[in-house]
Amino acid sequence: MPYFFRPARLALPLLALLAALPAAAQVYGGVAFSVGTPQNDFRDALGATGYGVSANVLYHVGRLPLAVGVEGSVMTYGHTRRLVPFSYDVPEVGLHVTTDNNVAQAMAVVRLQPATGRVRPYAEALGGVNYLFTQSAIRGTNEDEPFASTTNYDDVALAGGVGAGALVQLYQSGDPKRRGIRGWFIDARVRYLFGGEASYLGRGDLQTDDGEVTVAPRSSRTDLLIPQVGVTMRF
Repeated sequence: MPYFFRPARLALPLLALLAALPAAAQVYGGVAFSVGTPQNDFRDALGATGYGVSANVLYHVGRLPLAVGVEGSVMTYGHTRRLVPFSYDVPEVGLHVTTDNNVAQAMAVVRLQPATGRVRPYAEALGGVNYLFTQSAIRGTNEDEPFASTTNYDDVALAGGVGAGALVQLYQSGDPKRRGIRGWFIDARVRYLFGGEASYLGRGDLQTDDGEVTVAPRSSRTDLLIPQVGVTMRF
C-alpha cells in the first residue's frame, strides 16, 4: 500500500473535534486528493508525479472575506515492492519489502474567501516546509500494516506559494444553532509552491547488495504544481 493512504486516518479525530465546536464558530475542515507535478529543476531531476491526500482546518474571521488555518499533506512519488523469503531456513514464507519516496508538507494558509454564497471562489497564500523522505517497510504478504520500517533518507526545505479555487455548496443547514456539521462543499483548487533546495531519492537511487544499502541522492529546488479536489465541511 503506498504510504500516502495510511496518514489519511489521522483526519478522523480532527473531524470529530470540529463536530463538537459551538454553533457560533465558523470553522471549515476538509480532505482532498492531490496530484503533485514537479516543476523546473525538480521535474528534470525527478521525472515522476506524486499522488496523495491533504487535510486542512480554517477559521473564517467573522463577516470578513478572510480565513486562516493550517494544512498538512503527504504525497508518494515512487513506490517499489519486492518479495523476499522470511529466512533461508524458511523459504516457503514470503515477505513484502516496500520502499516509498514521499514528500510531506505542513503549511499555514491565508485565504480570501466570501463567507456566504453557493459558490465561493477564493485566492490563498501558503507558507511552510517540504519534508522529503524515503521509507522502507516490511510486512507479511497477507498484511496491510508493516511490522518494521525505517527511514532511509530525508531532508527539509522551506516552501511557499499561491493558489486559487472555489467551494461549491452541496448542503447547508437552515438552523443557525445547529451543532456539528452544518454544510458540505466540493472544494477544487490548484496551487503553485516554490520549494527550496533539498536532497532526495528517486527511483533507482536506493540499492541493496549483499545486505548493504547504498543511496545516491539527487538535489534541486522542489517547486510543485498541485491540483486538488475534495470535500469540505462547515462546522
